[in-house]
Amino acid sequence: MICYEVIFPAEVHEFVLGGAQFLVNITNDAWFGRSGAPYQHLAMAAMRAVENGTYLVRAANTGVSAIIAPSGEIVAATDIFTRTALVGSIRLRHGETPYARTGDLLAWGCAAFLAAYVAALVAARQRAKRN
Repeated sequence: MICYEVIFPAEVHEFVLGGAQFLVNITNDAWFGRSGAPYQHLAMAAMRAVENGTYLVRAANTGVSAIIAPSGEIVAATDIFTRTALVGSIRLRHGETPYARTGDLLAWGCAAFLAAYVAALVAARQRAKRN
């Protein structure tokens, strides 16, 4: 993934569906400057690793380069605006997480359940007012 593509679960999920055994994210976080944003961007990348049950290697020219485990653990990381190299090991993906199997189906199912629940509450309240 290039830069901000890593924050979109469905986009990353397509790579896994296509057979990706690990994920790579290259990014230029320079425009964030010295703020918390590079770390927030890293946290979003960690979520994609967890969702898909795969290692994610992140190379950022000024932001946080990192190796992220399938558990979301940051195995190794660099500081922002620091010239350095990051070396580590990863393992190829094996098995599938529920998200890797179903994508956003669970989220959409939860949203549909919530909408039906709210509709039932509203209907019950209207019936109570009539009685």
